[in-house]
Amino acid sequence: MCSYAAKLLDGFYNSFDAGDVRKDLIISSCIDNAGKTISLLNSNNTRSFKYWPDPAAAVALDGNDIPEIRYADTLLSCAEALNELTDPNSPALDLINEVRRRTKLSNKLLSDLPTKELFRDHILKERGWEFYYEGQRRNDSIRMDKFVSSDIARGKTNAKPSHVLFPIPQISLTANPQLVQNTGY
Repeated sequence: MCSYAAKLLDGFYNSFDAGDVRKDLIISSCIDNAGKTISLLNSNNTRSFKYWPDPAAAVALDGNDIPEIRYADTLLSCAEALNELTDPNSPALDLINEVRRRTKLSNKLLSDLPTKELFRDHILKERGWEFYYEGQRRNDSIRMDKFVSSDIARGKTNAKPSHVLFPIPQISLTANPQLVQNTGY
């Protein structure tokens, strides 16, 4: 069972608070063919298997429905908007804490996140823990102006500001000569 699912960085796996039930959705060990338990930790090899396939599903279909938007997304988006409109405030923090309570974590306090920047950074972390492998991290990082800097911090030497935009497909450029290719492509 070790040969499938997406790999996670150990730093992400270790960033979860103790007792966070979302961490339980990450496979941190497996059993090899000889029956030996193999740890997937300490080698950036933990696996995300957030939405398990339905064993009764037809061939090539998982038989499970993946949500497009979740209530936690609505709560955290609203908390982010409230923080950006003013500064850290109780209504925004209450929304974050509603997500944390579902995961069996203690509430954050305003004193834990006293500035707009710290509050924003925590929302990005909370969104990472809540929505890993749901296709939201890139857009979240771009929106919070962390996309390039986080890549550079992880040692990515080719990270550039132009990478926040995708290239315009050549077929579109050919069809409409008034289009200009995004910078960097």
